[in-house]
Amino acid sequence: VPAAVHQPPDAARVLYEAGMRDWAARTPDSLTRAVAEFTAATKRDPAYAAAYAGLANCYNLMREYTQMPASEAYPLALAAARKAIALDPSLAAAHSAHAFVAAYWLWDAQLATREFRTAIALDPSSALNHPWFATFLSVRGDYAGSLAELDKAAALEPDSRAIRADRGIILYEAGRKDEAIAD
Repeated sequence: VPAAVHQPPDAARVLYEAGMRDWAARTPDSLTRAVAEFTAATKRDPAYAAAYAGLANCYNLMREYTQMPASEAYPLALAAARKAIALDPSLAAAHSAHAFVAAYWLWDAQLATREFRTAIALDPSSALNHPWFATFLSVRGDYAGSLAELDKAAALEPDSRAIRADRGIILYEAGRKDEAIAD
């Protein structure tokens, strides 16, 4: 018998949805708002795994888009990702957030690979999981694997400038400069 899907109260869901919109904007102000919105959602519903995953993904980006140092952001991301996974092990976004921390803070390539693969298996249509896994693979020098993940992401979001930019960078890093420029 499958587990029942958690239904957060409307007030928590509204905060979560606002947090997702602000997270997607990826500006210092929007990420700060998203942290507040996801935090408020978890206060209204402490069992809301998706809100913890959103919080983890915010913290993963805060060290890049804001003045928050990695030494502060990553431990907060790790705690939120672990909480989300504990509440709902089938939540792809939680595994993706955990993989990001494992890759870039814990420097645990095995854990990162396992968590990225879990996230993709749980939600193969996520346009976030594939690019994040792709950049991780490129850092490890697996350009073929990285480009394959970006191809999957591009199939899901063909108009994404970010995916195209990542592809160009990875082609360039792989020594395929002419393709990078043409792409």
